[in-house]
Amino acid sequence: MPHPTFAYAELYATSVDVPVVKVPLTTENYAFDLQSMQKVADDFDGISLFYLCNPNNPTSTITDTEKLKEWVGHAPSNHYFLLDEAYSEYVTDPSFESGVAWIREEYSENIVVVRTFSKLCALAGMRVGYAVASPQMIARLEAFISIDNTNLSGAVAALATLDDEAFLALSLRTANQSRQLVEQTLDELGLRYLPSQASFIFHEIKGDVQTYIDRMREHGIAVGREFAPISGFNRLTLGRPDEMAVFVEVLKSFREKGWV
Repeated sequence: MPHPTFAYAELYATSVDVPVVKVPLTTENYAFDLQSMQKVADDFDGISLFYLCNPNNPTSTITDTEKLKEWVGHAPSNHYFLLDEAYSEYVTDPSFESGVAWIREEYSENIVVVRTFSKLCALAGMRVGYAVASPQMIARLEAFISIDNTNLSGAVAALATLDDEAFLALSLRTANQSRQLVEQTLDELGLRYLPSQASFIFHEIKGDVQTYIDRMREHGIAVGREFAPISGFNRLTLGRPDEMAVFVEVLKSFREKGWV
């Protein structure tokens, strides 16, 4: 798995004594080091499962589609790919291509794409997600899945959300408005940020990040933690535009005080 990324795949693996190898992101633009991950797997004789969060969390960036597709399509039969596309609905980069398309094309049988109703659909508390894979792969996965893993209220809410096109459009529109507002402010302040393709922004902080977090909390704003080994950056979840306007005002006041 890349490092840093969403941590729960690692937690689930270690809970059943599956060894996890963390491959650092590239230092240039914090991208997945596909070549190094491939080398780790090539040096191992058993089965390798690559956990790839795309867009990645916490960086909010996507992986180069052509490179990823080339890698997946030519991987040996003992290499499997778990593509976590929790934030895919937010992607605006036209080069992005979902792994679901590769499954439909029967490009590879060793892909599982997982998605969630927690983000764009705003059902995080319901704990509803799903997997997409080939019929053969789904049959193999079902041997390990409990039949009661989805609660009734979550299932009903998920089905209702699928038909609520107006809400999904509103959710995406407000996220885009909030992203634009924050990015404009970061540009004004000269604070670097990675090109966000998700519902959060990974941006630079000039100063101690933990001090910044504490000061934001004093103003009633909860921002993300620092994600080692990357230093000097903070992960900011995008709320409603009116909420982000408050954040922007506080951030600008921090600049006036020389804190960021």
